Amino acid sequence: MSKVVLITGASSGVGLSTSVLLAANGYKVYASMRNTAKAGDLKKAAEEKGAQVEVIELDVTDEASIKKAVDEIIKKEGKIDVLINNAGFSFAKTLEQTSMAEFRSIMETNFFGLVATTKMVVPLMRARRSGHILNISSFGGLVGQPFNDAYCAAKFAVTGLTESMYASLRPFGIKVTLVCPGAITTPFVQKASETLETDPNNPYMPLGSAYVTNVKKVFSDSEAAGVKSSQTADEVAEVLKRLIEEDDPQFLCLTSEYIEKVAGKKLKDTTGRTMADFTLARSYGADWKNLL
Repeated sequence: MSKVVLITGASSGVGLSTSVLLAANGYKVYASMRNTAKAGDLKKAAEEKGAQVEVIELDVTDEASIKKAVDEIIKKEGKIDVLINNAGFSFAKTLEQTSMAEFRSIMETNFFGLVATTKMVVPLMRARRSGHILNISSFGGLVGQPFNDAYCAAKFAVTGLTESMYASLRPFGIKVTLVCPGAITTPFVQKASETLETDPNNPYMPLGSAYVTNVKKVFSDSEAAGVKSSQTADEVAEVLKRLIEEDDPQFLCLTSEYIEKVAGKKLKDTTGRTMADFTLARSYGADWKNLL
């Protein structure tokens, strides 16, 4: 029987690419999105690959919407094997420039939406002693970035939550993976950069201009040196497929060699295994696998 996969935020970018790739490889994919009227690109891409994707409405900021979607999948399939928490958005503003309403909006989608969706699915996986949850965080969930204050706060929250989830759920046979991509060539990045303040009276304007210029230079210099500093959504989708198909996937997945190298300046073990396994042993003892 095919593995059943639920993906949030599947109308574009990584969610779209992953939905199509998995469906084309025999998975039963439920590609969810807040507005199913935006499923055109997904359906076209699936058709081109000869893949069958089930589009389902799911708004991660609405618990009733999440429950309805999960109940529908369980009624049809009886299980959810893989949950990919991918829904999210960003904008380029500092803390001072970000309104409290904007902060709450970022947290609702990028963090609390992930929490609410996962809470609906975990009991089903725990009852079956099986499942895999992949939380899409970001390089910005490991290293703070200027003009991404709210987004990084939300993604750091995802990182901390996922580390705790690993220790709580792994004894029940549920795999948990924290996925941290770097720059991805999708509309997500373009939409975020377009929100950078351009008002000449803005006190952060010199920093913002320098930030955009220097980040572009870093990427162009890397590319010129033959170093791949960004990824396509399709490339990240391939990484997610690999993780799903591994019997014992790593806890932390930095999706490219470039991000491993950069994040490695802060993290010595870029697979996350050392700390994750240390937490399990410290929390439950060396014989933790036999507790349940």
